[in-house]
Amino acid sequence: MTKICDLTPESLLTKADTKTKPQLGLNLDLFDLFDLVAFLTVFSLFRISHIPLDMGMTIGSAVLVCWTAVRRSPWFWLGIVAAWLPRMYFDFHHYEDHCFFAIYWCGALGLARMGKRVNFSMRHSARLMIGLCFAIGFVWKIISPEFFESSLFHFKLLFDFRFEEMVTQPIGGLSSLASQENLDAYQKIRMSAPGSEVSLHIPQRVTWLAYAMTVWTIIIEGAISWAFLFSGKLAERSRDLILMFFMLSTYFVVPVMGFASVFTAMGVAQTRSNRMRIAYLVTHGILFVWYTVRMG
Repeated sequence: MTKICDLTPESLLTKADTKTKPQLGLNLDLFDLFDLVAFLTVFSLFRISHIPLDMGMTIGSAVLVCWTAVRRSPWFWLGIVAAWLPRMYFDFHHYEDHCFFAIYWCGALGLARMGKRVNFSMRHSARLMIGLCFAIGFVWKIISPEFFESSLFHFKLLFDFRFEEMVTQPIGGLSSLASQENLDAYQKIRMSAPGSEVSLHIPQRVTWLAYAMTVWTIIIEGAISWAFLFSGKLAERSRDLILMFFMLSTYFVVPVMGFASVFTAMGVAQTRSNRMRIAYLVTHGILFVWYTVRMG
């Protein structure tokens, strides 16, 4: 039996109005995804600019990215790579790992703009870069005795002021006086002949903290590499939450905003969920405020 429906101009108008009725709430579909990632990526360049020349190039990029035609051109992003890489090659000891990672990501954006499926290429490049970054770090940690034996975190907890302020003194129970004596001993052994020895104050809690942080780092980096490199419902549903949890748990202690900013841009680029994109932005906002307060 065929059902006959009467269509009138009024009914068509009602249906059209229903489809186009604006929805309440923040919807990132109102913005072009690539444009959003472009602004976030240029912002991340400010976090890796430590000398006047780099800052000058970043300010220039920030001005140019405001033009739609420029930020959607592959040559803009490949130009950033071409401008940064010579200095990073010849003065590599002045640049940290997140500097290279951010510039590689600019190259990935340029290559994505060369293709027809821009968002597809950008999404998969971001996912693979994040996954490979953590996979390489995970493999290095499990094959390096100085890491999995917790020597690295022992050193960081005793001599890195960022760990001292957030972990060693309040949780590990190392007093300010003992911490200064450790630092003096460290400076002394550096100036001494090979084979010299000094005494350090290492509370038992600091040792347990070093072991716990070593195990946690291996677990979380292995989980991120699995979630981003492998497909499947569980990996796809968990990858955003795992990455954001890593960012909060790591960069609250060691505020490396270069990595935090570029991970935010790449996280926004690779996720399919608007809610997760908003969550990435909120996560970065929290970290940025904490960094500003902590660093004064």
